[in-house]
Amino acid sequence: MKQIFKTDMDKHQERFSMPLNQIKKMEMEEVCRSESKSTEVKLVELGLEGGNVHQSTMRLRRWQINSTVSYVLTSNWNDVLDRNAGALKVDDIVQVYSFRRDRKLWLVLLKVRDADR
Repeated sequence: MKQIFKTDMDKHQERFSMPLNQIKKMEMEEVCRSESKSTEVKLVELGLEGGNVHQSTMRLRRWQINSTVSYVLTSNWNDVLDRNAGALKVDDIVQVYSFRRDRKLWLVLLKVRDADR
């Protein structure tokens, strides 16, 4: 589970961060092993704008700044924000699940709670 921060909603940042200390168990080994510290993933959006389900291709990157490690969804994050304008807000709570399909990493983004609740 993760709270959406202002930087996640900032179109100039174009990324969704998941600090390592907020990740329980996620299949990140291929990101860690890759030379680029990045891998292609499929993102499934659930419970967002209009109740529609949408899939998109994103990059999952491992970022390390000093001793802090985060995993970051990039490359099409602004499309997710545009598609879900009004449904995702700062301080909303979302959950990210991971699974594999045909050996490829998939992530599911699910809105759990509005910020004003």
